[in-house]
Amino acid sequence: PLDPKIVFINAIAGYSSAIKLNTFAITSFTTMANGLSNFTAQNIGAKKIERVYEGFRSGVKLVMICVLPFFTLFFFFSDYMIELFMNTDSQLAINIGSQFLKIVSPFYFVISIKLIADGVLRGSGAMNYFMIATFLDLIIRVALSFILSNYFKTTGIWLSWPIGWT
Repeated sequence: PLDPKIVFINAIAGYSSAIKLNTFAITSFTTMANGLSNFTAQNIGAKKIERVYEGFRSGVKLVMICVLPFFTLFFFFSDYMIELFMNTDSQLAINIGSQFLKIVSPFYFVISIKLIADGVLRGSGAMNYFMIATFLDLIIRVALSFILSNYFKTTGIWLSWPIGWT
């Protein structure tokens, strides 16, 4: 058995590397959602509601095109991607970061659609629905992190992300 301090240090190192990559991907999806938010507001203001539906469909298609390379790189080449941001050669840290990416990256397809929908909600002024969806995601992730980490350690924390997104 490994010393818990060693595992903890490696978990921090692996997660730190993985979260940089994850944040880059999520920020890309969020940027598209922000653009769609402006598009939605302008078209609602111009009373061209049908364009909002078209914009949503186009936004989903565009974000899927963006998701595909992130998923491919993070799922199939996660070790190499993690090493880009590591200043250690610890295989345990690489494995932990890689595990995070392999768990969350398939769900980029889910979170990206949620973010696009959030963009439409914000642009249409439906902030109550947006806030409910956002806080539910956060509350579920935090609660599940505590619960699942008791059973699955760091893997439980990683699993809480896609469950909360979904």
